[in-house]
Amino acid sequence: MNTPQSAIIPDHAQAGIFIEADFAANRLNDIKAACRASLDALSALKTRFPDDILGLTIAFGSKAWATFGHTDEGSEIKPFPEMGNGLAPSTQHDMSIHIQSFRQNAAYALAQSVLGAFGDSICVASEEHGLRLYQDRGLDGFVDGTENPQGDETIREVAIIPEGLPDAGGSYVLLQNTCTI
Repeated sequence: MNTPQSAIIPDHAQAGIFIEADFAANRLNDIKAACRASLDALSALKTRFPDDILGLTIAFGSKAWATFGHTDEGSEIKPFPEMGNGLAPSTQHDMSIHIQSFRQNAAYALAQSVLGAFGDSICVASEEHGLRLYQDRGLDGFVDGTENPQGDETIREVAIIPEGLPDAGGSYVLLQNTCTI
């Protein structure tokens, strides 16, 4: 059974960092090595800060995923189409890095390690830092996560592709940026 990436299942993180990036030309082996190094950095920081519930997910866009040559995986990965006359733009990049933690400084430390591992093999297109306000509220005042499934098994049913199916143990990420008018 595959183990889902650590930022897929945890809930109620207080801090998040969202990075979108594009691959530099001819650096696929460096990117693979950086993914492994990023997991090592996550493990080291989780040992150092065990109460911070650090999580890391690295996701790839459809064109980038195709470069890895996994022809039997990722059949549902598709570019996000622009919607709403530019209100939901198509900002398809090669990869997305999602870091979450109970503390911003731990999330930041992991982001620095991850970006250091990738170095110039990627070009960062955007980096957003998020937080929750008091009582787990978002900036809109809504208590975030109230409709999320609870418990690891229930979350696994919703967010993780089940065994026996193509891409078992994986997840698909829909990353949407919105513009405000």
